[in-house]
Amino acid sequence: MVKHSRSAGEGRAVLSPGLSEAPVLDRMCSHFVLALTMSQAGRFNPRRDWNSLLSLTGRHLVWPPAVLRRLRDFLDHRCRNNDQWRGQEALSDAAFIERHGAWRGPYEEGTLFFYLDEYVKDAPKDLLLVLGATAEWLERSLKKESTLVEKNIDALAGLLQLNAAERALLLYGTLARYQRDLRGLLVEFKVSNAQEAYAAIARVAGVNEADVAEALRAGSRLERIGMVENLISEHNITDLADLMKVSEQLPPVLMREYQGPSDLMAVFTRPAARSELTAGDFHYVGDDCRMMTALLKNAVARKEPGVNILLYGPPGTGKTELAKVAAQAAGLELYEVEYADRDGNSLSGRDRYRSLQISRCSSRAAPAWRCCSTRWKTSSRPSPPMPRS
Repeated sequence: MVKHSRSAGEGRAVLSPGLSEAPVLDRMCSHFVLALTMSQAGRFNPRRDWNSLLSLTGRHLVWPPAVLRRLRDFLDHRCRNNDQWRGQEALSDAAFIERHGAWRGPYEEGTLFFYLDEYVKDAPKDLLLVLGATAEWLERSLKKESTLVEKNIDALAGLLQLNAAERALLLYGTLARYQRDLRGLLVEFKVSNAQEAYAAIARVAGVNEADVAEALRAGSRLERIGMVENLISEHNITDLADLMKVSEQLPPVLMREYQGPSDLMAVFTRPAARSELTAGDFHYVGDDCRMMTALLKNAVARKEPGVNILLYGPPGTGKTELAKVAAQAAGLELYEVEYADRDGNSLSGRDRYRSLQISRCSSRAAPAWRCCSTRWKTSSRPSPPMPRS
């Protein structure tokens, strides 16, 4: 048996080249899928499932010294007459991984991954040791770092009062949108029923299984505010990818930097600018204006949910300004739900409804009560707005 040259630090696990500097989101994706794998280790078949994991985790592996020693002994014999491996026996473990442990796909003959299929046939437990060591290292390293995605999810959770399960689903769904290979891997995690799928996610996230199920049911809070979409019925859930239903519009929002929670919320909806008008400017609907203000004040005082007031009339007749004046008089914070985005493109009814729901949710998380107004295109047609409660 060939004795390998070993440096003073060889007793420690050896990291894949560039692992410490790898993008945090990439490491989070690997950690998520490895945590799922280790939580279901009894179902994991190293000979069958190893290659599918490599596409995502191959560049992020952590090699325990004992496993690396046995693997190198195997490679000493297997690659003895291969010029690409000449002199590898004299390398330290760290130098060996630097030279032969970089992930460049499964078919690069100069890397150890080319021979892993053969090695795993005789040493499947060593593979599980590598996956476990990698999952543990990634978990420790990620605790020291926080991504923009996590910070923005935390900000949303505070504003919308999301629970831990809802936060976890937004994070995992965003990771699946970010990394296509992750979503493909999640398809391989088959389940016999929806409850099994909910339990798998709950174990990894450390949350309540019932909360996961509630967050993914049709009509859930996450669906109402447009954070998740295209939810499927429980009897159609066959794998963990079926739970990754984050809206495709959400990840780009979560990956931007914001100066504060209000800037983040402005992506969905925004506080209305204060009106320079007063109730006296609407004297022609004075009784209606006073009634509307009193209704809003009483609703706030009694904490009545679901109070709605409809203002109708042709464009340009002051509906939005009247809503602002009434909200100001009642001491409320008014949010606008825009008819178009920043580029002038018309928003769908679903997008506008999502903004409305987010405004209503955020109002419950703040001490002030708020109301919402839909801002429409205006014209000069002179007809007074008519309020109806």
